Amino acid sequence: MSQASLQTLGERLYRTGRRNIEIGEMAFTCLTVSKNWSALAPEASLINYYKSEPGGCEWNGKSFGPHDPGRNREQTNKPPFGFDSQFPIREDWPCDAVTAKEWNVRDLLVLMKAKLPFDLRFQVANKKKYREGHPDYNNVTVVIPASGMAVNELLRLITQQIPGWQATSFPSHMILYKEARKYDHGTVIHRQPPIG
Repeated sequence: MSQASLQTLGERLYRTGRRNIEIGEMAFTCLTVSKNWSALAPEASLINYYKSEPGGCEWNGKSFGPHDPGRNREQTNKPPFGFDSQFPIREDWPCDAVTAKEWNVRDLLVLMKAKLPFDLRFQVANKKKYREGHPDYNNVTVVIPASGMAVNELLRLITQQIPGWQATSFPSHMILYKEARKYDHGTVIHRQPPIG
């Protein structure tokens, strides 16, 4: 993991987007690798070294990091473990960047994704260009009645404006997709039935 990624991760966790953990309980060590080296070789060596120590490698493979795990993760229906189970996200996290006014849904989702201290994934028409959104909500607006509302309440308001869509919270992240699905380890925030 690059130093910039670690700094971003630290900043996101610093904003206390997780339950059951205080900033004073967290620490990390950086390893600077020459640009001529593959970053994977030192990482693999460190993982192998710490796996041999009791409890020394709990962070590896336990959903801890700045990268989105991808859509299929929710469909496995495996219980969360490691970091996410011990320190689940705060679904009531206040979105201070969201002010009271009428918002375009796409613009609101892009802002929330950028400002939340955990991952928010939403369905888009082109996976490589998430800022372009989806035709179902690109021209939809939502009235946000108060500044700094909780993320779960914002997703509820958004979902109420998009027929056939569902917002769901997991211990590690939140999603908004055109679906009607029950997840064994996710909680539906709101499901808007399709029209007709």
